[in-house]
Amino acid sequence: MTSTSTSPLHDDAKDAFFISVNDKPVELKVHSPTGLEIKEAAIEQGVPIKLDFQLATVGSDGKHQIVGDADKVDVLEFKTFVATATSVPGPFPVSVNHKPVEVEAQVSTGREIKEAAIEQGVAIKLDFQLAKVGLDGKQQIVGDADKVDVLEFKTFFATAGDDNS
Repeated sequence: MTSTSTSPLHDDAKDAFFISVNDKPVELKVHSPTGLEIKEAAIEQGVPIKLDFQLATVGSDGKHQIVGDADKVDVLEFKTFVATATSVPGPFPVSVNHKPVEVEAQVSTGREIKEAAIEQGVAIKLDFQLAKVGLDGKQQIVGDADKVDVLEFKTFFATAGDDNS
């Protein structure tokens, strides 16, 4: 843990990149660190967070997008982040095609939501397209690897593709 060769603070890059985590400045030496590297750098520089906190980008519209520990982020594009404790225990109730489903993680991938639905008897397949429904009723496609905070989005629809025409 004392090795500096893998730290985002001691990369061979010559330029520093400045971001904000929970309104505190954080300096990075790489422009596409992982979520975990951002949290590590923030902790090293005194931001009061922990490694198990959930990291999210904050867009210009104020909306948050979850950043997983292994997700790479272009800090030239995203400069503002929030990190929050993830102490809410699961399972979390959601609805898939009007059927109740419980998922284990607050932040679940599209595939994990479909797998949970299938395991709990919802008549869908893994190759179905998943969409989340916002409070405004608008649907947004969720890819298998896309992460969704199920405390924010609770209603999903899974539909077969157009391959049966």
